Amino acid sequence: MSRCLWVIVSFLFISCSKPLFQPGRAVVLNGGDNTVQIVDLHTFSIKKTKYLKAEPGYFAHHLGVSTDRKYLSIAVPEYDFSGGHEGLHGLSKPGKILVLHTRNLKEKLERDVPKANYNAVFNPSGTEIWTAGYSHSGRVYVFEFPSGNLKKEIIVESDPSELVFSQNGKYVAVACGESSFVTLIDPVTYRKLRDVKVDPYPYIVRVEAEKKLLIENRLRKSLNLLDYDTFKVTEFIDLDYSPLFSKYNVATGEIWVVPGNTPEIHIYQKAEKEKWVLKERIPTEFPLSEFEFYQNRLIGISSRHNVLIQYNIKTGRMEKKLSTGHQPNGLLIWN
Repeated sequence: MSRCLWVIVSFLFISCSKPLFQPGRAVVLNGGDNTVQIVDLHTFSIKKTKYLKAEPGYFAHHLGVSTDRKYLSIAVPEYDFSGGHEGLHGLSKPGKILVLHTRNLKEKLERDVPKANYNAVFNPSGTEIWTAGYSHSGRVYVFEFPSGNLKKEIIVESDPSELVFSQNGKYVAVACGESSFVTLIDPVTYRKLRDVKVDPYPYIVRVEAEKKLLIENRLRKSLNLLDYDTFKVTEFIDLDYSPLFSKYNVATGEIWVVPGNTPEIHIYQKAEKEKWVLKERIPTEFPLSEFEFYQNRLIGISSRHNVLIQYNIKTGRMEKKLSTGHQPNGLLIWN
């Protein structure tokens, strides 16, 4: 009788317990102490902290998620990208790919990468993980999932860092900093389609609209918008600073930019003749290294100050603040 009661109680506990990943929660990746934290955005409290398996000198960097939301992908290079990319010049550092179950944050896969990698992303079908090795002999590595076998190695321009899939899954874009190219790849044939010349030293590429790619350029201090239909840069935003982070606001059609030299957010909107102009400056207590839009709020992290913050977009005021692990560099909102 007691055994039956135990079985019933255990079943009810499992059935009624809430999943770790659920709407209204954020996932924060901290590279300084190699942790993943789950944060409840309603209470602004940490629900769970996961310590990753990382060797000394390795730094977890950036979060990816599979289309079915079952897995997180993390790049773990033997290099701290928070200090900039330039420190890798003349060095040969390896990297890793780590995949976690979103059900319980347990490790699903770990694979070595020959060169330090900036991020790791799933393809739309969830059968592959793509990552780029940062070196003058640029490489993109494609691993089968879940086996982890290396499926393809693609030669690209020098110093590739971030790579992303387009929203429709037809292209992979890779920022190749030293060459000032963004390389476009067909993810089905693995064929390099075009090296698109952009402003000097592209180091971040972001998916922002169905047919557009947003590119951050460090040396030129600018943003470029690449048109997938023409494979050309069609729009520019010249800045007085190197952008720390930028994001397209789908609801308003604006581009929000974090300057690298001041705790603000600059909001750009398109004016006459397709020109982007500065519309507004929002002061922030901390320079944000990444942010997401969530229910008329802005949720952001600051790797310099080890915090997660919530801003009210309408009032421009900070509403909540939470201490995170060391050097947060990845943020996902679970909707």
